[in-house]
Amino acid sequence: NEQVILVTRGIVYDEELNSTYPDNSFGVFEEKMNERSTIVRLPFGTDSFLPRSEFWNHQISFRNYLQRLIQAKGFPTIIHIHSGDACTLELAKWASAQGIPIVFTIHSAGLFKLQAFSMVSTNARERFADMQFSEELLRRIIAEDSILSIAEEVVLSTEDEFKRQLQNYHAFARLVQENRVVIIPPGMGIDATKTSSE
Repeated sequence: NEQVILVTRGIVYDEELNSTYPDNSFGVFEEKMNERSTIVRLPFGTDSFLPRSEFWNHQISFRNYLQRLIQAKGFPTIIHIHSGDACTLELAKWASAQGIPIVFTIHSAGLFKLQAFSMVSTNARERFADMQFSEELLRRIIAEDSILSIAEEVVLSTEDEFKRQLQNYHAFARLVQENRVVIIPPGMGIDATKTSSE
């Protein structure tokens, strides 16, 4: 039987989160959802919550946990990535080296967001620099472009999203030439919401 493993980051203890979620479900390493799907939370880096921008400081820790996961669960047949950050880039490079196909669903492309910020007023640009958001965004853009360059398939929700948000990435020409993009509109069919008793 096919199995789906959703991999995310585990949080061993975070005072703010634990006050809201006393059961600390974020720290459960493995959570069985049903017979075919499992959530695995890898507590790499620190014990507490980490913003995605800080994942770059913990790539070695992530790699170690990833290796343990592969040893325990075996090699995946396909990997679906939903963001461009230090860990997904690490995962994509590992998968590419192993010959495992990657599907990349990109949400709100970083390069498009950077271009949008650069078009606003000078004051807004200064606030943008003060937040040091530009460096975080540039790292995200590099990760996204690297994953786009090796992905077997890229999933987007609209044709406009593809043309406007991805056209300035280095990988864009490859995606067009090799027909690597699939458009899946938002939402789902009514049939998918029916219960087994209907």
